[in-house]
Formats: sequence, structure tokens, C-alpha cells
Amino acid sequence: MLELMRKHARNWLMKVILGIIIIVFIFYFGTMGGRQKAETIATIDGKTIAIVDFQREYENLIDFYRRRYGEMLTDDLLKKLNLKQQAFDNLIHQAIILHQANKLKLEVTTSEVTASILSLPAFQRNGVFDDRIYRQMLRSNKMTPEEFEERQKKLLTIAKVENLIFDAVQISDQEVYDLYRFQNEKININFLQFPPKDF
Repeated sequence: MLELMRKHARNWLMKVILGIIIIVFIFYFGTMGGRQKAETIATIDGKTIAIVDFQREYENLIDFYRRRYGEMLTDDLLKKLNLKQQAFDNLIHQAIILHQANKLKLEVTTSEVTASILSLPAFQRNGVFDDRIYRQMLRSNKMTPEEFEERQKKLLTIAKVENLIFDAVQISDQEVYDLYRFQNEKININFLQFPPKDF
């Protein structure tokens, strides 16, 4: 086909068409590599949520439900669970909480991140952290230690903000009792019937 185009390239129309095709190829394929890295699904307060993060969150949800339901997890159930929306909502929730943490100047130290990783049972053998298991599990999940540590830092920051919120909400014993009574109280009602002609 290219040879046919070269033979007829003397024709101005053919030169213009060939030029347009070349320009399209340069712009489309030349920018694809950079575009794939930067693809985002949402931007919240200037912070982007990358498609890679969405895919990872989605896969984590699928893994969670596979462990929970086992063979009972069918395609129909997956559709009903709407995991893509759940993954998106989770990422939005995290972004909002991290934004709040930034406003409150809440930080997680390196030692807190290290302690949390060392305490994760998934990375332990006989109750002791095993670096080999840690690295092997990260490789199987296509994560570097730096990426995982950053993820842990985010999760710990989110936990700090949520703890602040829950600690700020105080419920008295009386409020708990009143709520319990409201939810469990039964009323006995006795009816007396009177014929309408008596009135």
C-alpha cells in the first residue's frame, strides 16, 4: 500500500492525505506513553486519583469478596455489589479524609509506618516479621516497598482522622439507655369496642 502511495505521491491530494496520516500518527502515538502514566479518574482539591489506584482498589475489593464468599461469588453477585462504584467511593472518601488531615496538619511518622508494617500478620512467620515474605508478597501484588509504605502512611493518616472524629463524639450513658429503650420498648394497648349506635 505504501508503494502505491509513493507512486501516486505526485498528486497533491495524495500528498496531503499522507501528511495528515503522518501527523495523526505522531500526535496520537507520540503522546500515548505520557498520557497513560498521567490518566486520572478524578481530581479533588487539586489532588488527582490515578487510574492505577482505582484498578488496585477494585482488585482489592474483588479479593476481599472472594475470600468472604468463596465459590458463592458469582458474576451476578459481583454485578450487584457494584465494586467499581465501591472502589471509586473508597478513593473519594480517602482523598477527602487525607485533605482534612492536611488541613489539621496531622502527620504519620516513619517509625509509625514501620511499626504498622512489622505488626501485620501477613508478613510474619511464627509471630516475627519476615522480610523475605514481605518482599515476595509485594512482588506478587506488583508493588514496590516504597509504594506499600506510602499506602500504609495514607491508611494510618486516615485512621488518625477517623479516631479524632470518633473521640470528639461523646455519648452519655443516659443517651445510650434512652436509645436502647426507644428501640426495644413495647407498648401494651387494650381496645374496647363500642357499637356506633351507642354514640
